[in-house]
Amino acid sequence: MAVHTSIGFMLSGTALGLILLPKRKSINSGDFDLWPYVIIILLTVFLIDMQIPQGVAVGLLYVAPLVTSWFFRKRRNILLVAAICNILVVIDIFLAEERLGPVAATFNQTMSILSIWVAGLILYFLKRAAQKHEDTELKFKLAVQGTTAGVWDWISIEEDRQWWSPKFFQLLGYADNEIQPSLESFRKLLHPNDSEHTFKIVDRHFTRRTPFLTEYRLLHKSGKYKWFLGSGQAIWDEQGKPLRMVGTIIDINSRKLAEVAEQERTLELARKNRELEEFTYVASHDLQEPVRTISSFVELFRQTYADKLDDEAKQYLDFMDGASKRSQQLIIDLLDYSRIGKNKEFETVDMNQLMHSVLTDLSVRINEKQAQITHDELPVVKGLNTELRLLLQNLISNAIKFTKPDETPSVNVHYEQRKKDHLFTVADNGIGIDQKYQDRIFVIFKRLHGKTEYEGTGIGLAHCKKIVELHGGRIWVTSEVGKGSSFHFTIPMKTES
Repeated sequence: MAVHTSIGFMLSGTALGLILLPKRKSINSGDFDLWPYVIIILLTVFLIDMQIPQGVAVGLLYVAPLVTSWFFRKRRNILLVAAICNILVVIDIFLAEERLGPVAATFNQTMSILSIWVAGLILYFLKRAAQKHEDTELKFKLAVQGTTAGVWDWISIEEDRQWWSPKFFQLLGYADNEIQPSLESFRKLLHPNDSEHTFKIVDRHFTRRTPFLTEYRLLHKSGKYKWFLGSGQAIWDEQGKPLRMVGTIIDINSRKLAEVAEQERTLELARKNRELEEFTYVASHDLQEPVRTISSFVELFRQTYADKLDDEAKQYLDFMDGASKRSQQLIIDLLDYSRIGKNKEFETVDMNQLMHSVLTDLSVRINEKQAQITHDELPVVKGLNTELRLLLQNLISNAIKFTKPDETPSVNVHYEQRKKDHLFTVADNGIGIDQKYQDRIFVIFKRLHGKTEYEGTGIGLAHCKKIVELHGGRIWVTSEVGKGSSFHFTIPMKTES
């Protein structure tokens, strides 16, 4: 009877505590608001226990306030309530000693204290486990809310239970849970051309545990497909069976559209290059033939009617012959320009050896002008041998050509190794270039002087610019009229990898 009474009072006390508990909002506001209710329950249990006529397991009565202490935020408050319960038990047993006798009172006191502490510790550790789980869930939710990626959780692969984050739905243009998360729903969203490939990667991840990372298109609510980067990680049981999988989707639609546009530009550039090659073929065969014919007939006319021509007629023939030869040279230079970079296999180039070869080729012109050519110790680079040779030859040849009539040409090739590139400078003491023309000189067929002043077709520096840019560098000039020019060009270090 006494046991039934104790259990009845314990349940009554627990019910009383739960009834007297504040609303959930107040519970979450802080532990301080909860203490008055716990104290009321403690006093209620203590007064009830004082009215029990004979010794029972009074520790059972104090389960009520201990259960109520579960709602404290701080776990230590559970142990504090257990300590208060023990104090009240000691007081109660001390007052009941005359009724029960010292032995029974001591036994009851010991059993009550043990039961209270056992109950308190059980609640304490359960609370700690629950709070760890809540903290993990909170961190996960915060992480999901703070990321730009859509998160999905295949909670049970076998039962096909899934969860998609609000951001997942948002990326697809839907409201939260507007679509039922499931494998079938995902299949419907996946682009038909991406389905087989995507699920092959999923199966490979399940069986071989290779990384799941792929790009696919999902159907947006607007009816258009958008590109996403999908990734995920599965969890396996001891037998290697996949149990669960968590992953993300990231919107890469803008990047993919840019890649498609870039591919289209590349195809268009390839088409234009083919057209240029066709033009080159035409120029090398069809355009040169009429020019050769004109030159041949001019020479034949000169030889046949030489004794019948006056000086003025002979001068006209000279003009025609010179014009045809210049046209032929223009065509040859244009062909050379179009061929630059045809062989794009970079090789090791010793710039010192290249310089020696260029000076040998220009030796006749150097001797005629009595030019003084000096150069620093030059590096070994990775590049296109023929093009780099043409680059040096054009720059040094121009430096010798564009000189003052009464001054001996002086040319110096300077080299400086910088952090990210090689810097070359070809400096001369020539006529110089006006600043307003310094950008114009690198344009094909742009001449600053008349044909009678300086020979050439005006394409040499355009060659130089194309060659330097082909190597990933840049070329520019610093100059003053009457004080010479310095042509600078760079070859990046990265071309040597």
